[in-house]
Amino acid sequence: MTGYDDRLAGVRRALVVGLGASGLAATRALVGAGVEVTVTDDRPDHPATARAAELGARFTSDPVGVISGGEVDLVVPSPGVPERSPVLRAASAAGIPVWSEPELAIRCHPRRLVGITGTNGKTSVTELVTAILTEAGFEAHACGNIGPPVCDVAAASTPTAVLVAELSSFQLRFVERLRPEVGVVLNLSADHLDWHADMAAYAAAKARLFVAQRGDDWAVTNAGDPATAQVASSAPGRRAAFWHAGDVDVGVGVVDGVLTARLPSHDGPVVDLAALADDRRPPPHHVANVAAAVCAGLLVGADA
Repeated sequence: MTGYDDRLAGVRRALVVGLGASGLAATRALVGAGVEVTVTDDRPDHPATARAAELGARFTSDPVGVISGGEVDLVVPSPGVPERSPVLRAASAAGIPVWSEPELAIRCHPRRLVGITGTNGKTSVTELVTAILTEAGFEAHACGNIGPPVCDVAAASTPTAVLVAELSSFQLRFVERLRPEVGVVLNLSADHLDWHADMAAYAAAKARLFVAQRGDDWAVTNAGDPATAQVASSAPGRRAAFWHAGDVDVGVGVVDGVLTARLPSHDGPVVDLAALADDRRPPPHHVANVAAAVCAGLLVGADA
């Protein structure tokens, strides 16, 4: 556990809200880091409650009371817990940090990271990037909103692995140090407004994909969706774009029916669009997904 205290900013006691897959993964990571963990769920008789107890966590049916009583110094909510919920309002009022499970994962197990977000296409692009990097010889793992929690995947990977994380707005809302060397915003349209206060809050959550990036990292946006560029407008690093309908200055676009890269590592054709579908031209959204995945793969270091 050496080094965990610094990464966890001195956290000694934590509250995990929700015992789905991400909540249990967060509980495992925290217990493994020597943190005293309290868990809560609106299903106290659910089998996951017993599994959390086996890990060494205690259960509470009064999470707001635990927070107001000063019994925790970190809250890790499951993605389905909205910001306006009583437990997160109590944490905010008490000045207690709130981290999503991916934020916790990267603090416990720093890894190279590709972060993929957007309203549509996240899972497809996450799978494509993982396949590209695996074929290129990287140890690459898909995780996050796609299924396997980031905590579990990071813990099981080697320090040189690349995590390809599908990240929802729920997860991104509560990140601080999560730093993707390549962050991709696929598209942006009104969604999850039952969780976010409004469209501006939804976009602001997506923008947190870039909050911890550095100058040598990459923000990749959709040249056909100006809203994605707005989301990445404060990103401190380098910019690239993908587009299904034409060439781009920096990134991956289409030239004469061929997916073409304009990147420092490769400037030229990558694959003919005819290879992407049988007996027909691939639909625009499919081309866009492949262009985004190729851009991310090349930026990480895959060969064209």
